[in-house]
Amino acid sequence: MPSSAGAAACPETEACVDLPHAVIQAWAHYAGCVGVVLAPSLAAARRQLLRTCRVAPGEPILVPPNATHGLVEDIKRCGARPLFGGLDDTLAMTHDRPVRVAWSQPLLGLRCASHVTAEITVVDHGDTVPAALPGQGSLASNADVVLCGLYLSPEQEDAGTILFFRDADLYARYLAEVPAALPSLYLRAAKQLARVRRLVERQTAALALVAAGLHAAAGLPLLPAESGLALSHGILVRIPDEGTPSTFWSYASAENTPVQWLPHLRPLHYAAVQAHRRSAANLERWLLVPVSPTSTEDENRQTVLGVVKAAEYTGLRWRTEPELAAQYARLLDSM
Repeated sequence: MPSSAGAAACPETEACVDLPHAVIQAWAHYAGCVGVVLAPSLAAARRQLLRTCRVAPGEPILVPPNATHGLVEDIKRCGARPLFGGLDDTLAMTHDRPVRVAWSQPLLGLRCASHVTAEITVVDHGDTVPAALPGQGSLASNADVVLCGLYLSPEQEDAGTILFFRDADLYARYLAEVPAALPSLYLRAAKQLARVRRLVERQTAALALVAAGLHAAAGLPLLPAESGLALSHGILVRIPDEGTPSTFWSYASAENTPVQWLPHLRPLHYAAVQAHRRSAANLERWLLVPVSPTSTEDENRQTVLGVVKAAEYTGLRWRTEPELAAQYARLLDSM
C-alpha cells in the first residue's frame, strides 16, 4: 500500500476529511502497486516525473519512433532530448544500448513490450484509462512507473492523470517534490474508479469475443488484446508478409467497418522518419480492429467482417492455419 494512504477507508464524499487518503488507497489496491499519485494533467505528470528522475540537461530519453508530439515536447521542455528507439515486427520497442530512462508509449492501451535495458522504465498510457485484469487484482507491469489518463474533463489541463509506482524510492521522491492535488480531483477520481471497474469488465468480454471471431474467421496473426496495464481499445491484426499493407487496409476499410491502420493512428515522429524506415515498415503491417463495450453482436460481426473480407480478397485468409488455408484455396479454385 502507498505510504500516504490512510489506515482505514472512508466514504467517498467531500465531507470526509480522509478523502485523498481513501482515494489513493482504493486506486493502489485496484492496481496492486507501491504508490499512487494524482496529477491535474498528463503534461504536468510527465514533466514532474522527468524532474523526479533527475534528468540532466541534454540527457537522452529513449522513446519509440512513433512517440507523440506532446511527449517529445514535454521531454524537450525539461531540458532533455528524445532518443528514438525502434519497433520490431511485434511492435516492441528496441534499442541496442542500455539507457538510463526508457519511456514507452503504446497506442490506446494496446500491448506494451520492450527489448530495452534501462535503469528507469516508464510506460505512458496517457491515451486511455487504467485497467487491472479481471481476477488478477493488479497492473501486470515490470515498469517502475505507469501513467494513465483519467478523462475527468474535456479540457487537457484538468483531465487528470494517475501515476502508479512500482519503485518505492522513486515514489517517495515524487511525493516530496509535487504539491498536493486539489480535493476536487480526488473526488472525481474516486467516482471514476467505480466507472472504470464496470467498463473494464464489459470491455474485456467484448475484446475476447472479437478476438475469437477474428481468429476463427480470418486466421491472421493477432496480438493479445489485454496489456494488463490499461484499457485496450481494440485488437491488433498483423497483415502477413505476403500481403501489401496499403491494399489490405483499403479493402478492409471499404467494407464499411471501423478498422484503422496504425501508421494513420500513430505515425512515426518526423524526427525519426529517416533513421527508422524498418520501424515504419513494421508499423505498416498492423491494423487496429476497434472494440467497444457498448457494441451489439451485429456490430461486432460487422467489425470482424472487414478483416475477413480483406483476407479473402488478398488470398491471405487463414494464413496461420496452413491446412485450412489450402482447403479454402481449393474451394476458391473450384468456384
